[in-house]
Amino acid sequence: YWVHRLLHHPILYKALHKPHHKWKNPTPFASHAFHPVDGWAQGLAYHIYVVFFPMHKVVHLVALILVNIWTTSIHDGVSFFPWWWLNGAAHHTIHHTDFNYNYGQYVIFWDWFFGSYRDPREQGRVLHPDTQKAIRAEQEAAVTDKKQQ
Repeated sequence: YWVHRLLHHPILYKALHKPHHKWKNPTPFASHAFHPVDGWAQGLAYHIYVVFFPMHKVVHLVALILVNIWTTSIHDGVSFFPWWWLNGAAHHTIHHTDFNYNYGQYVIFWDWFFGSYRDPREQGRVLHPDTQKAIRAEQEAAVTDKKQQ
């Protein structure tokens, strides 16, 4: 949370983090589109952690692979986690579109605590039931139109 939020400071953002935010609608490719120093800064916590809590190198490698999978999944636009406190793709898409919200990597706690949380279930957001109904209606209409052609 804190490294990501710091990367949004105007000086650091322009120099390091802006390339990642070229994607307003993130894709799995956007999860790996960043300045090398940006990637180093956001991965630093995982490397510092093992200094204080030693672990086998294979466990550390598996953890880094899982982090990579998670990072890709929050950029793929598919929100399949039912838990409101988990920072999924819908949360992270809001971060890309609204910029100063939802900095967290895994959970929403720090965003909620520091006032930078935006809920994707709010009225007009992608996970709100009315929005979901409208999306389904558009998809069904597109399928019907395609069948009629």
